[in-house]
Amino acid sequence: MKKEETTSMHFGILGIFSLILAITAIFLSGYPGIIIAFVAVIAGIVGSRRWERLSVTGLVISGFVLIFLNVQGMGLIPVPAKNTALIRHYTNAIRSFQEVFKGVKKAAFATAQDKKEKIRKEILAAIDKGLTEARKVQATRFDPYIAGFSDHFRDEFVNGLQHLKVGFLSANPVEEKKGALLLDNWARWSRKNRPLLVKLWHEWHPQPSLFRTIFRK
Repeated sequence: MKKEETTSMHFGILGIFSLILAITAIFLSGYPGIIIAFVAVIAGIVGSRRWERLSVTGLVISGFVLIFLNVQGMGLIPVPAKNTALIRHYTNAIRSFQEVFKGVKKAAFATAQDKKEKIRKEILAAIDKGLTEARKVQATRFDPYIAGFSDHFRDEFVNGLQHLKVGFLSANPVEEKKGALLLDNWARWSRKNRPLLVKLWHEWHPQPSLFRTIFRK
């Protein structure tokens, strides 16, 4: 005769583990918080299937934390930030540069003349936006954290966009090539210094935990 499965609630290691991790995740932010909350969710699901007490509580709390941290990471929850305008102008300039790069790739595969002209206008609009935003960036404020930032930003990024613009407007391949080389130098330098840029981004644009978000002054 088979032994009947028990459906009575009881304390178990997974339920306790899930709740402990869920509470821990409340005080964490970023990827550490997401990882801890995700593990707590898994433990809570398995624990609840085994009728372990505290599993559902851990599951609900960690699920809420997981949703909060992901939504925060998408930028949908305002966070306190230093140098907000500086970050905004720099980010917009870099995004415009990325749009220019995408446009140049599209132009290389375009065959119809009207499509090429449309892409050319899109590239020029992205260059203009990038230059406008880049000229608002007080690049010297990055120098105490990343040595030589302002020189590279001015000489390679800003000048590269300017030469590229002149090249596109006058159909001058020499100017286009000069601009492309300068922007390539900027891209290689910024990739090399990406860890410092990321560290500075987190310092200026911290993502508080759920606990600090709720109880911040």
